[in-house]
Amino acid sequence: SSPEAGHSEQAAESDLYPELAKLKDPFAVLETWNYLHESLDGEATAGLNRFAKQIGIPDIVHSMLSSLMIDRKLLAINTLGNLGDRDGYDAVAPLVDDRDPIVSYWSWRALVRIDVERALSETLVKIEERTDWSPVFVAEILQRIDSDVLSEPLCRLVLDAYDRELEERQMSRLISYLAFAHIFDSADVITRIFTETDQKEVLIACLRLLPDFEPALRPRVREMIRDHRWEVRLQAISTLSRFHEPDDLPLLLEALDDQEWWIRYRAAGTILDLPEFAENGIEPLVNRLPSNFARDMLRQVAAERSLICFKPKPQTLSR
Repeated sequence: SSPEAGHSEQAAESDLYPELAKLKDPFAVLETWNYLHESLDGEATAGLNRFAKQIGIPDIVHSMLSSLMIDRKLLAINTLGNLGDRDGYDAVAPLVDDRDPIVSYWSWRALVRIDVERALSETLVKIEERTDWSPVFVAEILQRIDSDVLSEPLCRLVLDAYDRELEERQMSRLISYLAFAHIFDSADVITRIFTETDQKEVLIACLRLLPDFEPALRPRVREMIRDHRWEVRLQAISTLSRFHEPDDLPLLLEALDDQEWWIRYRAAGTILDLPEFAENGIEPLVNRLPSNFARDMLRQVAAERSLICFKPKPQTLSR
């Protein structure tokens, strides 16, 4: 937008809100108010909200939602989210469908802050539909939501998306968000998808979250160590490393000869975590290994773990 348009917008906003207009930089006040609001909680934020209403902030930010200047629009969206005003929900809701992913994402964040249950009911599907939203940003919002509120609708969304054969990349993202659901809600969803799918990214997402209390799934995990896709093999070994089962040793020794360096490295670390070798050392095993690949990797990882930076630091007692 042109400088003239920006000046005219600011003048109009100043005329409408004389309390803010008295300030040298009213937008700096809004930025500071938001910073304080997200740094505090409890009664302190309630006091900030009372202050905001006294100087007309709710009215000015409603008008800023239609601003052509992206920074002001985002500032208005965030302010309404922090105010938690139910009137602000209806004003922000249409912006979730904005073409700009930044505007739409910040709008969804604001809706969750204003009314989390309504936002989950009406807009949770956006985390599936908006492929332009960063999964890191989505996870940041989801982890702040009470699992008691989030778990059931999130699991339902993931299962429904799977039944509709959602595209692989986005499906794997949805599964990864199940980390923020209750494990007893998500376990059945993950189990079903893991046992049925052959999509690489979906399999990897399931392997990362596979519940430890489902021993019936471990044979399929072991099958994945011989998968033709190295990324799946790597994640399968990482999943097995959580179980610490001596019976997995033959598979792990086989993985020590894998063509992929990372798989050999992860297999060596998993072997060293087995109780037998954690207590007795690895030399007897190293001498039995058939290849230099396997011997070198096992010795390398063992040497790394002997370094001081890999050893747990002793606790310092307070005086």
